[in-house]
Amino acid sequence: IFSRLYFWQQRIFRTMLARRFVSGAMLRHFATRVKETTGIPGYPVNPNWRMALLDLYQDNLNLVQRLPEDSAYRKGLTNITLHHKAIVESSSDYDVVEMKIGLGQVEQLIRIAEGEKKLIQDMLVWRLWEADHSILDRMDVSFRTTIGGHYKPRAYEKMLDMEEEKLLLEKLQKEAEEEKVRVTAGAKQQ
Repeated sequence: IFSRLYFWQQRIFRTMLARRFVSGAMLRHFATRVKETTGIPGYPVNPNWRMALLDLYQDNLNLVQRLPEDSAYRKGLTNITLHHKAIVESSSDYDVVEMKIGLGQVEQLIRIAEGEKKLIQDMLVWRLWEADHSILDRMDVSFRTTIGGHYKPRAYEKMLDMEEEKLLLEKLQKEAEEEKVRVTAGAKQQ
């Protein structure tokens, strides 16, 4: 049914365009497509995705200006946000925007921008640029990541543990060799 409806809609559109009866508003109505579903549970279709993204990107750009100018986070976020905003401004087709940005569907991009906005607000509260980095380096939390709600050591911590185990194994092997030499030397004396 959908394919027949789409076929007739396109046929009527071409006929009206050919007869020059179509107004600008009707042309935009027939030209814009709306998704039926995102196919992702919990992500409803947002028919006003373009306006939502542009508003979020502008809010994020305004908020990030309150961070210090030499902040790497500010520089990186500003560049990425300006790039994404330019892509959204250049096209009103969600397929084109999704393909050019490459981070998922427009509804996912909205959630990403909302999360970034929340993170900027948290960064302004935390003021990490003023923190004493020696204290942060000593904090156990700074050396661990949360995966699935459990703390898991990072790869370099595992490497250090493996290195310690390797040294301990070498030490035990050396002691075993020395003990073997002593036993064989004691056996020869008797």
